Amino acid sequence: MGSILRPPAAAGPWGLEISGDHSAIHLPHDHEPLTATRGEGRISVDIPLALIPALVVALDVLLAQFDVIVTEPHADAWQVEGAGEHVTVRGPGHLYLIGQGGNLAATTGRTRMIEVEHIHLATLREALAEVVAMSTPTRLQRKLAEKRTWLAGLDLAAIASPEHDDVTDLELVRDAILRKHSGDIELARAIRVARGRGRTWTQIAALLGVTRQAAQEKYGDG
Repeated sequence: MGSILRPPAAAGPWGLEISGDHSAIHLPHDHEPLTATRGEGRISVDIPLALIPALVVALDVLLAQFDVIVTEPHADAWQVEGAGEHVTVRGPGHLYLIGQGGNLAATTGRTRMIEVEHIHLATLREALAEVVAMSTPTRLQRKLAEKRTWLAGLDLAAIASPEHDDVTDLELVRDAILRKHSGDIELARAIRVARGRGRTWTQIAALLGVTRQAAQEKYGDG
């Protein structure tokens, strides 16, 4: 057994263990396992998008344990592709397939543990960070920035009629628009936390007062 690390709460359910030249990133036994394939030193794992930000935090914790991380690029680079509520992570690694025991010939199954050599940690972290950068909260932040710039360029006095030179009411509307966009970002972040803790879209939709499909379409990442 290697050295077990206790990551911060921001790492969500991910556990960490350092052993020799590789590290194991794993989910608890009561967590839903991940669909995975393996073969010839490479793996493919489907991970819920809601767990990706926490996984990036876990990788940061691992990388902080080393003074220098030597990265092997190009041929063994990680690939991360989005697919609705999940992303498929492909790259150099190993994993234990649940229920397969010592059957090393098994290539497809379910797993809660991913083993990655230390030379590949940084490239995995970089690939996952790109997915996080395009998440719903980030898109909403960009939308808010664009809206703020657009509103700042408006001449409220020109919009108001000549009979009403007081634009206080229009300023109130403008400020309310910005608060609404900020609230959307906060809500998206809260939903991401709930999803990361296993809440279903049906439960979230019940709070929003909309259908499951409507909630997932608006706040799901894809």
